Amino acid sequence: MPSAPSRATGEFASGYRLLIACVAGIAFGLVGIAVYSIGAFVDPLGREFGWSRADVQTALLFSSGLGGLFAPVVGHLIERYGARPIALIGLVGVAIGFLLAASNGGQIWLFYLAYALIATLGGGSGPIAWTRAIAGRFDRHRGLALAIALSGTGLIAIVAPPYVVWLTQTFGWRAGFVGVAALPVAIALPLAFLF
Repeated sequence: MPSAPSRATGEFASGYRLLIACVAGIAFGLVGIAVYSIGAFVDPLGREFGWSRADVQTALLFSSGLGGLFAPVVGHLIERYGARPIALIGLVGVAIGFLLAASNGGQIWLFYLAYALIATLGGGSGPIAWTRAIAGRFDRHRGLALAIALSGTGLIAIVAPPYVVWLTQTFGWRAGFVGVAALPVAIALPLAFLF
């Protein structure tokens, strides 16, 4: 029977790629990128459309609120079809929502609709799918593996604000939303597909 350290080494040796995919998925999925990027859009949208900080950040009520309400449906879909396909669809859904936000012509309801779509179409990219994948692969060190995966929220909290500020200051707020939409499909989607 293998000793405890070799079992742990074996879990991480065989599951490190899954961990990388889960960190990226949590960072660039429903919860991470929506929450930590919106602050950089407050001033540009306020200048363009006259929206207040409260107007812009109310969009998080739609993404977080609907995301929470939609979570049982996501859980059911994951149980039925598996975490991987639901996460892949969810990452594309997040990108679609941000692209809709980029196309806004000043209608606040359309902005809120974009964030509602991030929650509903992107629901599969939330922590439920990623933690389910970790729980299925890791046993002895499941807690550590979950902690590593969930560190994606800390990673995106560090990376998203300066990235989005740079995009909006250099190319405008529409390019900022397009740049945010690119992250789930350019980084997290390939990792989730491969690993």
